[in-house]
Amino acid sequence: MNAQAKVPPAFSYTPMFPQGDDTTPYRKLDIAGVSTIEVDGRTVLKIAPEALSALAFEAFHEVSHLLRPAHLQQLANILKDP
Repeated sequence: MNAQAKVPPAFSYTPMFPQGDDTTPYRKLDIAGVSTIEVDGRTVLKIAPEALSALAFEAFHEVSHLLRPAHLQQLANILKDP
C-alpha cells in the first residue's frame, strides 16, 4: 500500500466547561480547628476532625432545609405570584 498517513491537526486547547463569573453568595463559617502550618517549606491546612464534623453537620442542615421539595415549591409559588 502506498497511501500516505494523514498528519493530525495541531493541538489546540479548549476548556471543556468554560465558566462565567461566579455569582454564588458564599458565607464564612466560624468553625474552630482550622489553621495553617508549614510542612517542608509549604503552607498547608491543618483541620481537626471536629471541624470536619461541624462542616458536615452544617452542610446537611442547609441541604435538608434549602433543597427539600416543600421549600422549593414555596419559592416557586412566590415567583409565580403576580
